[in-house]
This record gives sequence, structure tokens and C-alpha cells, in this order.
Amino acid sequence: MKKLLAKFDTSFIERSSLMMGNILNAGLGFLTFGILARGLSKEDFGIWVLYLSVFGFVEMLRAGSIYQALVKYVASCHDKVQERRFILGAWQISLWLTAIILLVIFSVKVLFESYFFIRFSELLFIQYPVVICLMLPINMATMIFHSRQQFIKLWFINFLQSAPFLAALFFSKSLDLQLVVNIHLLVRAFIVVYTVIFERGIWVNFKSLFSNPKKTDSSYKELLNFSRFTVLSQVGSSLLKNVDIWLINHFAGSSMVALYQIPLKLVEIFEIPLRSWAMSAYPRFSNLVAHQKILDLKKNFIKELGLFTLGILPIIGILYLFAEEAIVLFAGKGYAEATVLLKLFMLYVLLLPTDRYLGITLDALNFPQINTVKVFVMLFINIIGDYLVLHFELGLMAVIGITLLNITFGIVIGVYFMKQQFNEKNIIAISSI
Repeated sequence: MKKLLAKFDTSFIERSSLMMGNILNAGLGFLTFGILARGLSKEDFGIWVLYLSVFGFVEMLRAGSIYQALVKYVASCHDKVQERRFILGAWQISLWLTAIILLVIFSVKVLFESYFFIRFSELLFIQYPVVICLMLPINMATMIFHSRQQFIKLWFINFLQSAPFLAALFFSKSLDLQLVVNIHLLVRAFIVVYTVIFERGIWVNFKSLFSNPKKTDSSYKELLNFSRFTVLSQVGSSLLKNVDIWLINHFAGSSMVALYQIPLKLVEIFEIPLRSWAMSAYPRFSNLVAHQKILDLKKNFIKELGLFTLGILPIIGILYLFAEEAIVLFAGKGYAEATVLLKLFMLYVLLLPTDRYLGITLDALNFPQINTVKVFVMLFINIIGDYLVLHFELGLMAVIGITLLNITFGIVIGVYFMKQQFNEKNIIAISSI
């Protein structure tokens, strides 16, 4: 058995394990998505998608601002005292950001509530503030477990967010938007109670933040100092992911959001393994750069990108040929008109691996600022393009066309900067990439 395992590359085993865990959690998400698409009207399902996009964006702003920093520092702590200071710092920053987000929501409600349609307004201004408070300890648990490398606990917290929600939806006799939102809220309340009873470690010295805040010994400054280099790129990436949904809703309504989201969700079939393989490739790429093995970096880049792209080609072909069957199986006959959208998205999927691997290679070369520039150029193209095609009522196919355009620009920018940086260092020319 040992001889058999020895034949496998360690990195291959690591990335395969990571990918399997992500696929398991994603599978629950796909089932939930399909049940909601079938159980809700197109309008209500579109509102739910819109609600989740706002939810995900705000959670990225709050948790994403310190996630990488906390994992980096706690993982390198030499004792529990240092660890405690960083965890307290993370609590402080998260509480401040939560207060700011709640203030922004209240301000928007006072100033702009009339611009929101009633059903979404009720979700955003009444129930969402409760959800965001419940998500605070859940996010903290996720970050702490990851930083301590307690991966089973990390997986279990993620599992609790999806499995009970799916079970409750599955056993509901009928679904409506308010019931779905209520279940979503109650599941998160249950997780908070679970952490209070069974995971008291994440609440370490939390009371001191309120009982004696001036004497609280935390490392929030170090966390903020590190995070300022990463949060801008994360904001741009999140906006790039959500801006289509927001603009489609503004110009065409929530029903069109639902129609667009169904094929987009199927694209995650490719994004999930790509994300896992790229995550496992990044440390190796960074190590090659650290040891000045730039030729090996080029070889690994070409090999990884080529293998992954070739691996997904058969699945792309199957989904393209049986696009209608895939849409109907996933979301029901009511979304059959999204077939042509799924076929167009397959062109986007072909470009995804190149874009992702360019991104991690630039980061490995210690040029995260180039990635930020690339993301914001893509975001600019996406916003302007989507606005124009939706304003002139060119349809959802044109929206996907803009998506293809911006990812193409992103790839061109990535390749250009990689060539420039390599040539400046007189290390290697990568014109063959």
C-alpha cells in the first residue's frame, strides 16, 4: 500500500482531497439551488438570487478583509498568548465592520428605500441586519478553525450552513420566499448556539472587548496592515461576480436574474475543481519563485494549465450537446429558454483556467498589484458593457458576450505583464505561453 501511495505526487493527493471536500459541500448547494428554482416563481427566485448576491458581497467585505491575515499570523504563532492577541484583533475588526455595515444599511433605508421594490426592501432592511449579526461568530469560527488547521471543524461549520437548510427545504410542503429567508436565518441562529455550547474556544476572551476595551491586548493593527494589500483585489473580484446580477435586475427585473443565474450556476461545475487545483498550485509556484526556479515555474504553469483545460474539454462538449437536458434536469422545464445561454457560457469556461492560472502566477511572482489592476480593468469593461447592452435591450446573450470580452481582456493584460516582468528581470521570455 505504501509503495502504491508513493507513486502519487503529494501535491496531487492534497489537491484531490481539497477538491473532494469542496465538491461535497458544493453538491449540497446545487441540490438546494435546484429545489428553490423549481419551488419558487421566477420572480421570487430572482429576488432570492439578488438577496444572496448582496449577502455574499457584504460577507466578503467583512470576512475577506482579515481572513488571509488571521490565517497567516495565527498559523505562525509560537504560543497561545500571541494567538489570543490576533484572534482578539480579528474580533475587534469584525465588530467595527459589522457596526459600519449596519449603519450603511440604515442610511440607505432612510435615504433610498423608495428606489427598492417592496419585497426586496423588506429582506434587505428588516431581516438582513439580523442575519449579518448572526454571521459574525460563524465567520470567526471559520477563520479560527482554518488558522489552527482544524479542517474537520471547518468543514463541519460549512456543512451546518448547507445541510440543515437543504433538509428543511426538501421536507417543506410548499415554498415561498419568506419561508426560505426565515429558514436561512434560523439555520444560522442554530449554528451560533452550537458554537456557544460546543466551540467555546472561538469566544476566547471575547467579553474583554466589552468589559475593558481600553486594556484589551490585541493585534488588530498588524491584521489591518497586512489586509490592505489584499482587500482591494477581493472587492474587485466580488463586484465582477455580482455586477451582472444587479444590472440585469435594474433593467430587466428579477425574472431575468433567475433565467441568467441557472446556467451561471452550472458553470460552477468547472469553477469548483479549478479553484481547488489553483489553491494547491499556488504554494508550489511561490516556492519555485523563492528558489529562483523560473524555468520550472514556466514548465509548471504550462503543464497545469494544459492538463486542466484538456481535462474539462469532454465535459464542456457533453454540456454543450445536451444543454437543454441539463437545464431542465437542474431547474425544470420553466427554464428551458436558458439553453442558449448555457452554450455561450461554455466559451467562457474554456477561458477560465487561463485567467485563474495567470492570476496565481502573478501573485507567486510577488505582483499582486498587477492582479488588482487586471481585475479593475475587467470590472470597468463589465460595468460599461452591461449597462450599454441592457440599456439598449440587447438581451442576456449580449451580457454573456460582455463577460467573454472582459475575461479576454483580463487574459491579455495578464500575459502582457508576465512577459514584461520576466523580460525586465532578464530571467526568461514566455512568448510561447
